[in-house]
Amino acid sequence: MAFLIKGDQVSFIRKRDGHVIYMPPSFVMVHDVHGELVRSCDLYVVPYAHRENGTSSSDKSLLRKAQEYYGKKTPLETGTVDVPTTGWHRVAATYKIQYRRMGNHKGLYEHEFSELPWLEQCRNTLAFKLPLPDGCVLNERGIVWP
Repeated sequence: MAFLIKGDQVSFIRKRDGHVIYMPPSFVMVHDVHGELVRSCDLYVVPYAHRENGTSSSDKSLLRKAQEYYGKKTPLETGTVDVPTTGWHRVAATYKIQYRRMGNHKGLYEHEFSELPWLEQCRNTLAFKLPLPDGCVLNERGIVWP
């Protein structure tokens, strides 16, 4: 079981006043594409530690999702993230997310939400969560809905 890194250089725009909330540079945005460990409609922004080039052969389904997202010719790597499951509290209603994506569709992306999610911060460690509504669409195109 693993998470797919959707991007880095993540920031959120607060609804109330347009203030930009920048995530630490060593953090990545991850997604549990199968919803095995956490909800598949939750995005997490957490510290990332690069482990090695190449991928694990144990999760063929995740490898397919990574190739769909990054492109089949993009070199993949494995690493570790620590995703807390408890201790979250709301910090800001957000209307937009900005992030950098790698691979075939590399570039800076931003997505304006049609339904405003609350950015949450973990009380126990430095980590952030953006719970999106059930039925969200997160796929090879990135964040599609809401």
